[in-house]
Amino acid sequence: MTALMKNPRVMKRAQKEVRTLVGEKCFVDEDDIQKLTYMKALVKESMRLYPASPLLIPRETLQKCNIDGYEIPTKTVVFANAWAIGRDPESGKPRRVHA
Repeated sequence: MTALMKNPRVMKRAQKEVRTLVGEKCFVDEDDIQKLTYMKALVKESMRLYPASPLLIPRETLQKCNIDGYEIPTKTVVFANAWAIGRDPESGKPRRVHA
């Protein structure tokens, strides 16, 4: 919701999609969800930008390796930072997943 509040243009487009689909019904049916393509793109983009868990499941290296100049010994526990992986230096773009 915060991301939508920061981008009124995107919020208006999402509202228009829902209002066009729902019309007089006043609620969204389960069957309607597949038709809300822009809204699904917004959800995916939000999940990319704000993952539920910022760190992925820890893994243990099977062998020694070198990552970007850093020596990682065998049996080292490593974490992948999902939050950093999903960052875009420019901005969130629902159209990225709304193709």
